[in-house]
Amino acid sequence: MELQTREALGNYEQTYPILSELNITSDLIIDASSMPDTDNSVVAIVFIIRRVQSYMEIFIGGEEAELRIYESVNKFRQLNSIDIQNAGLSGVLQEFMRIARKEAVLDFDNATDMEKARALFLDIFNEFLIDDPVGWKSQKYMTELRSCPVLRDVPDDGTWFEFADGATFNSLVDQLAVIVDRLEIPLDLIERIFDEYGKLVDDLGMRDTLFQGALSAGTRFGVDSIDALLRGGLARDLTLLLEGPAIVEKDALACLFLKWGIEEKGCVILVSTLCSPEMVRSALTSIGLDVAALEADERLIIVDWYTRHLRYITGIEEEGALIRVSNDLTNLAVGIDIALRKAAAWPTRRLILDIVSPTIMVEGFDRVNDFLNSLKAKLKNAKCTGLVTFNPGMHNREDVDILEDLFDGTIALSRRTEQGRIMSELHFSSYSGGPFSSSRIRLDLNEYGLSISDAEQKFSEERINFDHNRPKFSLGFPGIENISAGGLPLGQSYLIWVSSKMTSAEVMRPLIIEAVGKGHGLVLALSTVAPEEVFGWLSEHDIQPASLIARGALEIVDWQAQKDSRILGVEESEGVLRASKDITHLGVAIDLALRKITETEGAVAVIETHSPAFRTFDLRTVYPFVQTMNARLTKRGFTTFVVMDRGAHDARITAGIEELFDGVLDVMDAGDHLELAVLNLSNGHFMPEYRQLQRLRSGFSVDVSTRDPVAETMPLAEDINARIERLNTELNLALEEKAQLVKRTEEFMEREVQWQRKHDELRGHLSNLEGKLAEQQQALESAEEAPLEREHKREVSRILAVLDELLENLPEDMIDRFASSEEFKLYEKIMDIYKEVEDDTDE
Repeated sequence: MELQTREALGNYEQTYPILSELNITSDLIIDASSMPDTDNSVVAIVFIIRRVQSYMEIFIGGEEAELRIYESVNKFRQLNSIDIQNAGLSGVLQEFMRIARKEAVLDFDNATDMEKARALFLDIFNEFLIDDPVGWKSQKYMTELRSCPVLRDVPDDGTWFEFADGATFNSLVDQLAVIVDRLEIPLDLIERIFDEYGKLVDDLGMRDTLFQGALSAGTRFGVDSIDALLRGGLARDLTLLLEGPAIVEKDALACLFLKWGIEEKGCVILVSTLCSPEMVRSALTSIGLDVAALEADERLIIVDWYTRHLRYITGIEEEGALIRVSNDLTNLAVGIDIALRKAAAWPTRRLILDIVSPTIMVEGFDRVNDFLNSLKAKLKNAKCTGLVTFNPGMHNREDVDILEDLFDGTIALSRRTEQGRIMSELHFSSYSGGPFSSSRIRLDLNEYGLSISDAEQKFSEERINFDHNRPKFSLGFPGIENISAGGLPLGQSYLIWVSSKMTSAEVMRPLIIEAVGKGHGLVLALSTVAPEEVFGWLSEHDIQPASLIARGALEIVDWQAQKDSRILGVEESEGVLRASKDITHLGVAIDLALRKITETEGAVAVIETHSPAFRTFDLRTVYPFVQTMNARLTKRGFTTFVVMDRGAHDARITAGIEELFDGVLDVMDAGDHLELAVLNLSNGHFMPEYRQLQRLRSGFSVDVSTRDPVAETMPLAEDINARIERLNTELNLALEEKAQLVKRTEEFMEREVQWQRKHDELRGHLSNLEGKLAEQQQALESAEEAPLEREHKREVSRILAVLDELLENLPEDMIDRFASSEEFKLYEKIMDIYKEVEDDTDE
């Protein structure tokens, strides 16, 4: 063999002269220490290893030769890891490490499952150890292998092991999966090995073992009843469309989808134009996630397309797991690419995107459709499960169909109103990932959160809490706290749709009075109400508008004046900012007003300019204006109420406007009366049902009684005991509401008594003051003039005489002018007085 090897090397020296530097010992050890450190040397060594392997195959067969080369190269790699790295040989030797990853001695057709699992895991470990220049991977690997309770007879190089007594297939796989996890072996490396083994991996059930099933073909949505509809599971590289109106149910489902991605030890990416990073963190904290830890580990990555509404962003700004992106849609695509690269280190990946509908309103459908086609391909290549939220009410049917066809499935959210109660449900309208059920799932909103249940009651009800425990605002409508769990959270933006039976002023007045009465700073943007009318409302409640403006508690933007007079840009007069017709100037005026408010804690903004803006300007101008204005108000901590006339806009615009607000309230014409409902509310629980509005002297109150549509349709044959029990429950609820109403009434009565007492005290003080003033006036009128000192009188008389002489010597025109002036009358009066004094003195 030595002779044949030498002869072979001699034959190849003509092609590679550098091989003459090799020395071969009697036991066929090839010494290459004399070879120069050049690329030609590396090529020659690779060549000779391949030729030796081919030569060995003649004598011992291909499989055995492959295994011998593998063992030799592996041993050399472990003993000389640092030198190999310095010489740049890691990549070269890696090729030979891959030659025999599968155990050449294993007959897979007749091997046991445990033997197959051993072969697969050894291949994973050997692949992982190829790039180990310092040797720390090998040390940790050997420590883990020798401490594993299901293994024995582990050699020093870790290339083999036997099974311990009592080891089973499940215990072996579970323990080796733990080692894989502790060694932090990259997922893509495992996937390569799995691909080589093919169907065998699935037969052994290995995909569902490593990384808690991260390599399995399917995953969960994250809601039991929805997962039941996906009978074949949710494929990891699919992207679903979650479509529905601007309702909290859509946001809650998206949060649960995201939460499951975290629970399966993966990474989640949230791309948002509707929520600030602070809003996202608050929402995820409310469902029990440790947001700070997730961001620190880059398991939660936020692609922030919201901050662009607040300040100018150049290109892309990276700050750890936060990626801020400029207005450009191309930069948004780059930002998502960055996020996907960060997420590649984790076993699973999920992405949520909420930018589709708002961006189509501004950029147009074609551009966004191109963006989504590209994004879907990226997610599939990255094996990332996607969820895209979408509001079909904002778009025409043709565009909706195109998007539904683009994605792998559509979850449709819908609402309907039955006898004043708003009911929600969802179903799959399409799914290309396998068999699915189109059954409907009921979603119930109440004072405890969102309850999700399937119609067949196969799964226990799931309840989601999305109340962030923020301070609440009662809106100036007594009783609204009964349908909004204590009121509306402060620091958010609310849209109030008004009926044609009422004016904006009727809604604005109680808002303004309550905000000022509770000491909140207030900004008003008016288009149908004059500032003087607002001043009148405040004066009726003994509130001085000038005082509020002076101390920075009130600012008014007047967009009504431009209808009757010409205004250049923004003009300020008597504490009121008047803006021209240009919507840019309106935005500037509102910004100025916000900066002038010094009492910012709990500050409130009431705006009624949006409906006229949508009627005057095109959608692509006003929509981003509203979005930017909401973002700025929220950033400054304002609770914003935007009053709009629903009847003044078409369905697409109303759906699009609702998408931009944290909450939506609707005042509906119910024939002989008005009704109010909370249609949507982020960060706070509510009951979506219409309640009757009662008109008060200065506003409205909300009926606190609960609707009972069930009783109206109850069958006569219903069990009487069940009916009595239900009625008792409802009676108890009614008594509780009555107790709350009585308590509130007592508070109002007590407050009224206090105000009456203060009123009586003030009236008494005023009467005393008027009496004293009358006495002083009488005393002044009856009192005789006190005598002047004699010497002083003479001096004044002397000076007046001199002045009189000087006056006589003035030119005629100046005398005439003085004689016709008011000062001359005063002069005569003083002269008459002192003439009398002089006469008295002479006497």
